[in-house]
Amino acid sequence: MKLKILSASLVMLVFSLTLTALPVGAQSTIAVVPFENVNGDRSLDWLSAGIPETITNSLLAVKGIVLVDRVQLRKVMDEQKFQWSGMADERTAVKLGKIAGASIMVVGAFQKFGETVRLTARFVDVESARVLHTAQATGDLKNIFDLQDKIVLGLIKNLNIELNQDELAKVTTVPTGSLEAYQHFGQGALLEAKRDYPGAVKELQKATQIDPKFKLAKNKFTDIFLSLNKGNYWTYDRSGSAHGLSTFTAGGLEVFNGIPAFTYIRQDEVSVGTSSHRTIQTEYYIKKDDGIYIVGSASLTESTADGSSLKATSVLDPPFSLMYPYDIEIGKKWTIKTRGKGKLSGTISSTFDASMDDRLEVTGKETVNVPAGTFDCFVLKRVMKMQGLGNVTFLTWFAEGIGIVKQRSLMEVSGLKVLDELALREYRINQ
Repeated sequence: MKLKILSASLVMLVFSLTLTALPVGAQSTIAVVPFENVNGDRSLDWLSAGIPETITNSLLAVKGIVLVDRVQLRKVMDEQKFQWSGMADERTAVKLGKIAGASIMVVGAFQKFGETVRLTARFVDVESARVLHTAQATGDLKNIFDLQDKIVLGLIKNLNIELNQDELAKVTTVPTGSLEAYQHFGQGALLEAKRDYPGAVKELQKATQIDPKFKLAKNKFTDIFLSLNKGNYWTYDRSGSAHGLSTFTAGGLEVFNGIPAFTYIRQDEVSVGTSSHRTIQTEYYIKKDDGIYIVGSASLTESTADGSSLKATSVLDPPFSLMYPYDIEIGKKWTIKTRGKGKLSGTISSTFDASMDDRLEVTGKETVNVPAGTFDCFVLKRVMKMQGLGNVTFLTWFAEGIGIVKQRSLMEVSGLKVLDELALREYRINQ
């Protein structure tokens, strides 16, 4: 246990703006809601999700604007039971904006005529419930990003915000040159909103395969695959050699060993015989193009039996080890060869340098029943050999978009065998 290391050309025909200026404070807090599909053609629903995603991404580059976090926005929509298809209604948008803390709501719709698409946006003041500004852009579907830029630039202009050259370049950057990739991205975002995470993952995989430089799709893909957004948590019933509860919490970004990394904090409250132990272990992860990598860990263990405590910090050499590849499928195999280096302090003080040879394989797919519900999971087998110390074998049942649903580990170290089992009791995922 002490050494454990886990872990998004313009063919412009019509562009019209009303000239009513928007009220501006020091900053405007803006929320962009799903666009209405006026045609009612279900094959175009992906634009309902794709348009607000890319508009929001463009506005992120503007210093005078604060965006309502899309995770928070969706959370409010879910809690208040707002319907996805009702967001074009200004009264509904105002209600949503008041709860979500927005001062301006961007409400929109789209229509398609052959290969021509028309975007219409209305900017609604939440306090007065008045439509303060409208924008419309019409052009070829293949130039959809140019049309969206016109909507965004119209909003910025009426907020009396002046962009410098760097901001303008970022706002008008085309997320992808492939309409097909954008379609898969929009479909992935739509499925994410419907909580179909496996379906969303598959669509976003297609988007990034078509355009490997489609950063917006990659960012959303990694969040859905294994969401490390701050505030997410997973609680497990723990059994085996020790009994109790284990809670994993996503703690946000921190710098570890000079590397900005996502924190994954595990807290264990367990009983072994007549003694109880409390361990807090923070694992540090980064997202790369092919998967999620662990870079190290830090832990604190306290025992009620003798009052002992032990702190451990471990870094990896080389610094990144692939834990969850995005192209997960049955038969997938990969290896990790690294050294875990660190120090112990507290009741025991020492340093350690352990060579590790990990072999990982996706052995199958199973439907798993745990207290939190029923999940379709990939089964990951990991055999970790620690030079001079022993072996640890993990079987992990992993559901895309959820994370670890069940895990069984057998640690054989220094002649001791320690069996540990986790079963998901409850969780919260804010994408």
